[in-house]
Amino acid sequence: FKQLDLTLIPQSKNLITGNSGTGKSTLAGLISGILKPHSGEILVNDIPIQNIKRHTYYNQLGVVFGDHQIFDGTVYQNITLGRAYSEEYLTEIIKALCIEPYLRDYPKRLDTPIQMGGDFPMNMIKKIELARAILHKPKLLILDEALEFINVEEQKHIIKYLTDDKHKWTLLVISNNPAWKEANCKLYDMKSLNHA
Repeated sequence: FKQLDLTLIPQSKNLITGNSGTGKSTLAGLISGILKPHSGEILVNDIPIQNIKRHTYYNQLGVVFGDHQIFDGTVYQNITLGRAYSEEYLTEIIKALCIEPYLRDYPKRLDTPIQMGGDFPMNMIKKIELARAILHKPKLLILDEALEFINVEEQKHIIKYLTDDKHKWTLLVISNNPAWKEANCKLYDMKSLNHA
């Protein structure tokens, strides 16, 4: 895309849909700072993103992309990444993201070991990534097809939690999943965003 124009209002809920190959994931990469634009600019509170210290910006982000980013360690370690957190909030997340029922099948619960390329269920991996993304209460939460492999009923429960007004994050969802369209999100289509 060459003439894309998108403004995300703080604490808004936004859903971007579109056909495969229209640049949805590229847009997520640009906003997250992982990719750099060839032209134009990305502003964060009217400040060019390249003028913000990367560490400072990343600390305000929560992201879940399509590639499954877990590492060898326990469920707990994969969620917390060694960060400080509220025990009460972690318990809330575990319940809200429907992680709790699956942990009952594992005697070590949060201390259950997982491995890259192992046989840990894919739906649990997505939930762990979601928990990791929201544990530090980010200002901007970017979810690119974050509900893959999760059953429909759990998707609805998770979406209801993530879109609850009690959360102060700005939500950007990249997905064609119809479950998101039932949420109270501002809907954008990549075709209409891209004026090229």
